[in-house]
Amino acid sequence: MTINVYEYEYDFAETNATWNAPGPGDGTAGGALGTLLTSTNFNPTVSTNITFSNSVAFRRAVSHAVDADGVLRLILARADAGGSGNRYVRFDDETVTSASNRPKLLVTHHLPLGSVFFVH
Repeated sequence: MTINVYEYEYDFAETNATWNAPGPGDGTAGGALGTLLTSTNFNPTVSTNITFSNSVAFRRAVSHAVDADGVLRLILARADAGGSGNRYVRFDDETVTSASNRPKLLVTHHLPLGSVFFVH
C-alpha cells in the first residue's frame, strides 16, 4: 500500500471531526488534500515504524509551521483510492489503546550547513 502525506490547510478539531467534516471550514469528505509532501509503501497488516522520505515540499511545510503557529497540519491518504477490499489503515487514539501503541510523528530537522543560529 502506498500512503501519501499531504499538507492540510485547515485546523483540526479532534472531538468534532468526522469523515464528512474533518476540520472547521473543510467541507470535503475525507479532507481537502493540500500539497503532496512525501509518500511511502508499507504493509498495513503489520505494526511497524514507517519512515517517509525527505522532500523539498516536506521541509518547506515544517519550516512554515515553525515560523507560523508551530503546528504541522498533515493529512494522509492512500495513493490509489479505487478498488475493493481492505482499502484503509487504522490509527488508534487514546480511547482505544495505550500511549505506547498510538502513532507518533517524529520530524528530524537540521539547519543547513553555514546557517547561523542565535539563542536568546
